[in-house]
Amino acid sequence: MTELATTLVQNLKELNAKERDHLMRFAYLGATEAYEGDTKRWLSDEMLSALKPQLADIHLSPSARCVFAAMDYHLDWLYAALFRTYKGGETGVLDDGSPCKDDSLRPIIGILEDLDLLVVFADDEKVVVLCIEAKGDASFSKLQLARKLVRLDRIITASVGSPPPMGLHFKLVLIAPNEPAFNDCVEHAKALPGERFSDMRGYLANHPSGIGTGLRFLKLAGFPKTLKKVTRVDPTNASPKRFTHWKIEKR
Repeated sequence: MTELATTLVQNLKELNAKERDHLMRFAYLGATEAYEGDTKRWLSDEMLSALKPQLADIHLSPSARCVFAAMDYHLDWLYAALFRTYKGGETGVLDDGSPCKDDSLRPIIGILEDLDLLVVFADDEKVVVLCIEAKGDASFSKLQLARKLVRLDRIITASVGSPPPMGLHFKLVLIAPNEPAFNDCVEHAKALPGERFSDMRGYLANHPSGIGTGLRFLKLAGFPKTLKKVTRVDPTNASPKRFTHWKIEKR
């Protein structure tokens, strides 16, 4: 692993205050080593095997391994860790200089928008950052995907430049029980309808990082085929509705 990769991992660790991630590492991986010094146990063997096909086009060497993984990793933290690693700064301005009417799409926004799973692989020359989004019975909505793609694109561009430096790769991976009906994340997100999202479509039309180009999909193994849900009920069908009851029904 390169010195740059080591620094990036350390910066990612120092910003990871997500208690759920540390709880799951303890509960599912049995991780008991000091987090700051842990260099080995990040993902299960099954997950590592499932992710390997997503790395095939990067042509990592046989020495490549997972060097960091965290669930619900905040996008603000990702930007700060990348910025700190590649530019050496501890502070910066919130306006990244790019034209943006929506402040909630800048690299740092102070809202807890995150990645379901952030995974970093590295060998002696390359670093691959996998940004993983997962769905269960829900679909990948155009708006949610569009927001994530715009923010990730701006995070990458404002922290390391676009295209990224030689040897640094960013990939978006979607995980779900069923493969999406679309084959390109950017094109799917650009299909947001209506004048309201014209700016968003414009941002997606200029996607220099390329993180959302194409589709990288991983089947979510073991997701239950039959699920139920709890629904609130208004037995009187009043207007406005008064949800005084509930029921369990098929999801």
